[in-house]
Amino acid sequence: MFINKLKFTLMVALLISLLLLLYSCNPTLTDTVNSSEGGGVNEWLILQSEVMDGGPGKDGIPALTDPLLLPVDQIDFMASEDLLIGIRVGDQIIGFPHRILDQHEIINILNAKTPFIISYCPLTGSGMAWKAPIDANDKSYGVSGLLYNSNLILYDRQTDSNWSQMLMKCVNGTLIKQDAEMLHVIETQWGTWKEMYPDSLIVSKKICSSNTRESTIQEQKYPAPLKQWTAGALLSY
Repeated sequence: MFINKLKFTLMVALLISLLLLLYSCNPTLTDTVNSSEGGGVNEWLILQSEVMDGGPGKDGIPALTDPLLLPVDQIDFMASEDLLIGIRVGDQIIGFPHRILDQHEIINILNAKTPFIISYCPLTGSGMAWKAPIDANDKSYGVSGLLYNSNLILYDRQTDSNWSQMLMKCVNGTLIKQDAEMLHVIETQWGTWKEMYPDSLIVSKKICSSNTRESTIQEQKYPAPLKQWTAGALLSY
């Protein structure tokens, strides 16, 4: 009799544990969008509890817009093994060094025939390109300061909507659920790139964006990125 009661008690406890687990894994309506239309500022396509503060804050990592582009033979800050992301749009081939992307994460190329955005997340090592919105007055994107699964969340400056690089779509704001129109990119080493595309243009470390054309061109130094994984230990004495 005692053994049967013990088995019954254990089965009830197990059932309750399973129900609690299923309930905790089920997202609430406040976490996700429940409408097929554009969402409000408080609605997210992803679990809001998984959207994390990256640290520097909104625009704490400054995106670049139409930076200075130089020919390959004028680039002197790249080692042969350094990585870069490359893209061909029309007859133009442009390389975006990791050393610059580590510090800016987003580069808007808006003065091209086909305006586009390069985004790079140092934490996940992922680089992507998508077309800028044609009908927007402000086609540029910025760094939101937020992360989803340790991955970059961008925001467009026209509507202030948030875009997940990982999901390649808008996850919050008036453009919610809208997909980004992706462009093909490659990633390779500087030594390989110079041989493959000797006539290409490269984003220079002499930063001169379109919104600061009147100011003096400054040569930027690129130390370790603002966002990177660091190992540490908590000690108690």
